[in-house]
Amino acid sequence: MKSIFFCLFVFFSLGLSTHFHAQNQKKIDSLLRVLPAAKEDTNKVKLLDDLSWEISYNSLKDGVTYAEQASKLAEHLHYYPGLSHAYHDLGSIYIDMGDFEKANDFLYRELKLIESGKTHDNAAGCYVELGILYATQNDIPKALHFDSLALILAKKNKNPKTEATTLINMATFFEGMGNFEKALDINMKALALNKKLNRVDAMGSIYCNMGQIAMHLKKYPEALSYFKTGYAIYKKEKLTYSIPNALTCLGDYYFHTDDPARAVLYYDSAVTYLNKAGEKDALMRVYENLSSAYESENDFKNAHAYHKLYSSLKDSLFNDTKNKEISKNEMRYELDKIKLEQEKKEAINAEEIRHQRLLMYAMLLGLVALLILAFILFRNYNLKKKNNLQLEEKNAVIEEKNKSITDSINYAKRIQTAILPSHKTMRELLPESFFFLKPKDIVSGDFYWLGQTDGKVLFSAVDCTGHGVPGALVSVVAYSNMNRCIKEYKLHQPGQILDKLNELVQEVFGQSEDEVKDGMDLSLCSLNRQTRMLEYAGANNPLWVIRKQEENGKANYFLEEIKADKQPIGQYDAHKPFTNHIIHLNEGDTIYIFSDGYADQFGGDKGKKFKYKKLQELLLSIQDKSMGEQEAILLQSFTTWQDKLEQVDDVLIIGVRV
Repeated sequence: MKSIFFCLFVFFSLGLSTHFHAQNQKKIDSLLRVLPAAKEDTNKVKLLDDLSWEISYNSLKDGVTYAEQASKLAEHLHYYPGLSHAYHDLGSIYIDMGDFEKANDFLYRELKLIESGKTHDNAAGCYVELGILYATQNDIPKALHFDSLALILAKKNKNPKTEATTLINMATFFEGMGNFEKALDINMKALALNKKLNRVDAMGSIYCNMGQIAMHLKKYPEALSYFKTGYAIYKKEKLTYSIPNALTCLGDYYFHTDDPARAVLYYDSAVTYLNKAGEKDALMRVYENLSSAYESENDFKNAHAYHKLYSSLKDSLFNDTKNKEISKNEMRYELDKIKLEQEKKEAINAEEIRHQRLLMYAMLLGLVALLILAFILFRNYNLKKKNNLQLEEKNAVIEEKNKSITDSINYAKRIQTAILPSHKTMRELLPESFFFLKPKDIVSGDFYWLGQTDGKVLFSAVDCTGHGVPGALVSVVAYSNMNRCIKEYKLHQPGQILDKLNELVQEVFGQSEDEVKDGMDLSLCSLNRQTRMLEYAGANNPLWVIRKQEENGKANYFLEEIKADKQPIGQYDAHKPFTNHIIHLNEGDTIYIFSDGYADQFGGDKGKKFKYKKLQELLLSIQDKSMGEQEAILLQSFTTWQDKLEQVDDVLIIGVRV
């Protein structure tokens, strides 16, 4: 079961950003009324700085516009305190927009002004923002460096608010690094200081986060006390946006202390709050936890229902992430375009606007003409056809569209199938083997990969994020980069290949301005058929080896599991080099690698999961069969188990006999 870490996210909203307070619309309106009559002096710079900071909570784009005006006027007047404030605003807003390159540029401009002595502003706020900048790029050592500088200055200048913010940030960083004792110690200091400052929302979050740390340290009574204290603060202060965080933490506690029934009660309460708030990401994780809790109570009907809700919301969030990425790119493009237009001469601007208006009018006239023509044609068509023929025509259009969409996806399947190894290649390289792939939809997020280098056969079972079209898109990234590891980087050890693949995949998804959590789990094997030496490395997915043992003339089989590293390929906070296992095989040994689709399938008389133990028993029972017969038995068993239930995920199993 996956922990949600709601409290950790609350810290990032409360602690990490200095750009955090309630929107003051009255103040914005007041500043906008004063601005037109303001003289071109230092007071106007201060006015523009204040307006940029306040209005950015409505529109990041407008915040950038007013901050740039403030910086230009301050630079013209040689007013360095105002210029420093403008640089700080731009750095903070560009962090919120995900443009880390521009954020870095403006924050270091601010720091240079402070260090030059041209402004007497305290550098602590600048250090805090630089810490946030590096944290968003997963460079935790640099983030801690700048937070340490901010803490020293805050104490020196007796600035308790900045000190409290910095302590919360540092505790969050250490927890993310897995240094729980250090994180707990810093949280205690942050709690004491926030009590003095009466920051009750921060206090509640700190208690919940300390509860999460206590859970990691298996100090369960302390964890329960922290969670209840945080929940009590949220309830008393009516902090409805934080209440579901505490409810979910309490649900996690009771699940991990073997009380799933009580865990379900808290998770259900959290769902009620999250549905009202529209918090899809948090809601998805609670659905996943509810499925696990119901499964531990053997309530497989509810476990299946919540697993479906989790899967549906996960696919929806995947699409939302892509749309947000597109919107951010469009926003960034618009900002650059506005800046360019402001630098052009008035005559060129006027001519360009006139040209655009003429083009827009021409397009509108053309659209009106097309609409009129379409209306006339449609009316004439209705006059010629009877009502029953109209209905038939509409049905035909719908069927044609559905056929077109299905044909497109089927064509995508042919493309995906074409890049996979051919059956001829598989038979040549691995004569006694099967590659069992059963997509949930037409195209698949699971795929198999085959390669050859230095006299060794490499083969892999890969499970990408999602299924259907989104999963297939991720699989193209994985397949092409696995080939690069072999052909371009000349790697042949599975552990080295996974390290390089992880680097390449993060490089691809790291080009996005938004956080992309896509990745993959996989098992990768390298087999020397002459020496029967097998090398293996895995990202979350293990390797099974079934060996034959003769006793009193009777063949017995036993299964050996080689565990994978508990980390995926893709975005992950604490990546370590992948372990390269070496296994010496005997003639007749059979090896299996797979995705989680077969074991996670709901079915049978009670509608529960198939599970890995049952899959092991099935494989052990068919060891006297050929590899082709094994594949047929696996398909038949899966179909019988699934019966009338929906297939929940792509299914992939690879079997190779030495």
